[in-house]
Amino acid sequence: MGILLLINRHQWFIGDDWDFVVDRGLHHPQLGIFQPHNEHWSTLPILLWRPIHCLVGLKFYLPYLVPMLVAHITLGHLLWRLSLRAGAASWIATAGVGTFLFLGAGAENLLWAFQLGFVGSVAFGSAGLLLMSGAAADNRRVGVRQAASWVVLILGLMSSGLGVTMVVVVGLAVLMLQGIRAALVAISVPAAVYLIWYWRIGSAAVESNKLGVNVDSAPQLPQYIVTGISRSLEGWTSLRGGGGALFLGLLIFACLRVKDIRGPASVAFAGVAGVVVLFTLTGVGRLALGVDAAAAGRYVYAAVALLVPVACLALTDLQRFGKSPTPVLPALLVGIAVAGVSGLIIAARQEQQREDPVRRRVLAAAELIRAGMPLTEQAVDSTSPNLTVPLLAQLVRERRLPAAVPAAADVLEAASQLQVALRDDDPGLPPLSVTAAARLTRVGVGGDIGCSLYRVVAPDGQVELQAGRVGGALRIVTPGPSSITVFLRRPGSPGVSAGRQLALPDDSSWLVTTGSDVSLVVTLPLGDTRLCVRRPAT
Repeated sequence: MGILLLINRHQWFIGDDWDFVVDRGLHHPQLGIFQPHNEHWSTLPILLWRPIHCLVGLKFYLPYLVPMLVAHITLGHLLWRLSLRAGAASWIATAGVGTFLFLGAGAENLLWAFQLGFVGSVAFGSAGLLLMSGAAADNRRVGVRQAASWVVLILGLMSSGLGVTMVVVVGLAVLMLQGIRAALVAISVPAAVYLIWYWRIGSAAVESNKLGVNVDSAPQLPQYIVTGISRSLEGWTSLRGGGGALFLGLLIFACLRVKDIRGPASVAFAGVAGVVVLFTLTGVGRLALGVDAAAAGRYVYAAVALLVPVACLALTDLQRFGKSPTPVLPALLVGIAVAGVSGLIIAARQEQQREDPVRRRVLAAAELIRAGMPLTEQAVDSTSPNLTVPLLAQLVRERRLPAAVPAAADVLEAASQLQVALRDDDPGLPPLSVTAAARLTRVGVGGDIGCSLYRVVAPDGQVELQAGRVGGALRIVTPGPSSITVFLRRPGSPGVSAGRQLALPDDSSWLVTTGSDVSLVVTLPLGDTRLCVRRPAT
């Protein structure tokens, strides 16, 4: 775990993390703990995050990573046990699981604390598979093992939608070992619990899902499944273009060992079928994102986990029959592990580059809130739609954010995002005054009283607008829908903010700023534009 924590040391909150942090909880949350997240039943990860949030707030990210990494390492141990039970040699099982523990192609699940749900579902499902295969091999305490399997499978269902795949995998393994009746018993209680949750709570979220299969995309489902499986194996082995051949080899191996289907090897064969189930169910829910979405790291991770036991068993047979010289196989596994670690480190650096700007924007927005600045926008960061200004203000009041002082440039960018907006109605603020113009011409009065007509004949025609102590507003009238780019300059801040493009959906919108004594440099569209400081005549 130490190596994984070291690789993760620069990560921070982003995207779906904020749903668990600000929208969920036990005391007056925006959403209850049983409400799905993107159709996923996520109660267990939410509950595990609450005590961490109470203890450290958002001052550190590593504590949130610990449950995910513990689940990951636990899953690695379970896969090692399953590989041994299937008949793999111990050293091959150890090496094979080692390549999984540092799976660079599955970095999304190893660098993002939110992915505790996916990792947890696969880990709980693997525990259920181990319990049920043990019950079939040893008739003692069958009832206890069955009950324990039900519990862990339910916990997997409460972690993410991958729990459904894992229930099916356990059912397939028991079907091979003991027949249809035992398989139905094995999945009965988890299936009943999930159906009750789906009926009472989850179905509404699934019905609103616009990313799943439809009439137009249904023919692409087989391609989605093939893409997911092949890209998963390519990502695991670093063998570009060879994923399909590798999976075909595993299928042929399973067919050659079909006589062992009712033996311990069934846990490995169930994984082969399970990976098809995984991408079938995923495609049903996410096909609208495109076929290539099947290669996302979170799915690659789950697919590789399902295939570890059968791959270890196949390599054991390959070595046993002398088809591969002894030094070659260890070298191959070491090479795969090294490539995985390298990929994980590269992915961690890329994530840091993506998350550092988010951290700076959030902390700068918090600084504006602390200073009591009036804000016009509700969304703090475009990559984190769950984090709104009121929720960030609550985190500020509760002192849950890091104490770092943001740079002046970051505060300027935050002000550009949160103190400038377009509105349909007059906000009642004092008028913005035009103080300078470049690459455009004022051609006269523009119709209504208080309007001036400007003609932009070259790209990047700009006007500079000055706000008063309480901000200001200006009505922009264009011949049709278009867009403007706004740059903000604050008193005492060096330079101007990065340009922010705002769409003018109609021919008339109010440009509003709540910044005190700020200047706005506005790039206008080509053609004629009216700038009005008063209400339109009625």
